[in-house]
Amino acid sequence: MWCSFKLFRSTFTLIVCGFLLSCFTNTIKAQQTLEYPTLGITVNVPIGFEYEENEEGLVLYTNKYPDTYFILTQHEYNHIAEIESIANEPYEEPEIGLKLSKSGDIERIDDNAIGAHFKGTLGNSDASAFILARLNPFGDGVSVIGLTINGNLNPEVLRSNVIDINNGIKLDEISMSAEIIEWIEKLKNTRLEYRTSYS
Repeated sequence: MWCSFKLFRSTFTLIVCGFLLSCFTNTIKAQQTLEYPTLGITVNVPIGFEYEENEEGLVLYTNKYPDTYFILTQHEYNHIAEIESIANEPYEEPEIGLKLSKSGDIERIDDNAIGAHFKGTLGNSDASAFILARLNPFGDGVSVIGLTINGNLNPEVLRSNVIDINNGIKLDEISMSAEIIEWIEKLKNTRLEYRTSYS
């Protein structure tokens, strides 16, 4: 598919097991910006959304759309044609009962992004998704996946929210390596001692 499915596995497992992401406390009362300098990615979290971060990506959700999640992760593709080819292939994760297949035409969102609707099942529930994949001139691309097991949700809601989230993502050249970030964090609360030596 278009992304690292390690994140899909962890997110889908939460849903299958019946855990609600609303237990997290990162409720956004006003628009918040999340910065990932080691990835060159900045994300504007929409007002009213909550989020959960892990090593594989970012999950956004809101009480406005029950049983619906918006997942941001990265992909390794560098050309639109590659993404189109992958999007035409069905995807399955038998151990969690996930099956998704493209259910509509591939849509060109802009010069660097395409999207499509998907349908399938997750466990014993019907699932639908809108997946957008975006190229990144500075490195790995970004995928935004709108996924729901809420059968009453209009597919256009998934599409419009995915596009809005994508529009709030800024891609830049990576400014700092992970090693430098780690070094800065270690020194944050460290008081330096100045020593003078005499011969």
